[in-house]
Amino acid sequence: MGTRRKKHVILTCEYCKNKFEVIPSLKNKRRCCSKICMGKYNSVHKIGKANPNYSGGTTEQKIGYILINTGPNKREYEHRIVMAKHLGRDLTKAEVIHHIDGNKKNNCVTNLMLFKNQSTHTKYHSDLRLLE
Repeated sequence: MGTRRKKHVILTCEYCKNKFEVIPSLKNKRRCCSKICMGKYNSVHKIGKANPNYSGGTTEQKIGYILINTGPNKREYEHRIVMAKHLGRDLTKAEVIHHIDGNKKNNCVTNLMLFKNQSTHTKYHSDLRLLE
């Protein structure tokens, strides 16, 4: 007694347009003929809001800062965007933003201080330790 083979359904790959066969139960789940085509299809069709993993364009780093998508393959720290908007100009790469309350997620302009460079920021912290 041999195994009974299920009838296959013929589909068209949404990426390369080649025909491929699947069992009927997978007819509504498969879009592409291979993992390679599926990866290429997703890289074109599932970007931004179309991606099920889309988080609204923001990412929280492990160290606590929030990154915001500002363009294709471009992300910026939220606190730097907030300060730049407040000042009405772009920040230089040397300028450092300090969170007054120490909470890296609190990016309210009243909680942010702008320093000219890292050395003035470090000096501020050393002066704070002397006052304690």
